[in-house]
Amino acid sequence: MEIEVLESHNQEHGFWGTTRLDYEEEETQKRWNLAFATLSLLSGKEAEEIREFLDSRIGRHIADDCFDKDVKQVIMRNYYVWYEAHLFGDSGKCITAKDKSSFGAKATNQITGEVDVLLYTF
Repeated sequence: MEIEVLESHNQEHGFWGTTRLDYEEEETQKRWNLAFATLSLLSGKEAEEIREFLDSRIGRHIADDCFDKDVKQVIMRNYYVWYEAHLFGDSGKCITAKDKSSFGAKATNQITGEVDVLLYTF
């Protein structure tokens, strides 16, 4: 499965802008691509939504957390905390869950291949 990685629309702020403060252009692009692909695999969201997420205020915080660390590992470890903050924080964006009946369902982690149980739904 090939993942479409879109360019940032917010290269002054968000994940890209914050990462660019500490790294050269090539490393910033590499870290953006890795963050984008990891979030895409974890969330299953459309590429435009991933870009919006990384370009948002939470993207800046993700970049801070990823500084001098393995981007994929940091995102995998903190994904649900960040996503919850984005959904219920002061981002001004309202997202409604389409399916609240998944509680307790088995879900396959597409990165590790392990089967997990969904314990929290929105």
